[in-house]
Order: sequence, then structure tokens, then C-alpha cells
Amino acid sequence: MMTLEKLRKEIEGLNSEIIALLAKRRRLTLKIAEIKRKENLPIFDPIRESDQRKVIEEVARKSGLDPKTVFSLFDDFIAYCKQEMEHHWESSR
Repeated sequence: MMTLEKLRKEIEGLNSEIIALLAKRRRLTLKIAEIKRKENLPIFDPIRESDQRKVIEEVARKSGLDPKTVFSLFDDFIAYCKQEMEHHWESSR
């Protein structure tokens, strides 16, 4: 049986992994922004975003999570990434 302290340590480890994955996702969005800038593509792609929302919803449901809650988390982070992409786009001109 796991103790409360062990479970808390496990959650702390998961928090670190989640943050590392978010940082990796941010780095990838900046690489995408650079490619889009070079290829003169629009920075935002509503169709891609809609497709991604469908995937996120499906993964959330399969994982036993409430899609609305997951969307809330993703929406905040995606908004942050969009701001970073815009900033990267403007600063690399």
C-alpha cells in the first residue's frame, strides 16, 4: 500500500513531466512559426485547430477525463503559444 507521502511524490514527478511536455510543445510551435514565416503561410489555421480539438476531445474521453476541463487547460496553453508564435514571428522579421 502506498503512503500519502509516496503518492504526493509521484504527483510531483508527474507535474514535472507535464511541465517538460508543455515546454517541448511550446518549442515545437515556435519551429512551426518559423516554417510558416519562411513559407509565407498564415500563422493561425482554424481548420487545424478544429481538427486538434476533435483529437483532444477523443483522447480526453478515452482517458476518462471531462473534455470541457481538458479544453480549458489546453485553451489557456494554446493561447499562450499563439502569443509566443506571434512574438517570434514579429521578432524574426
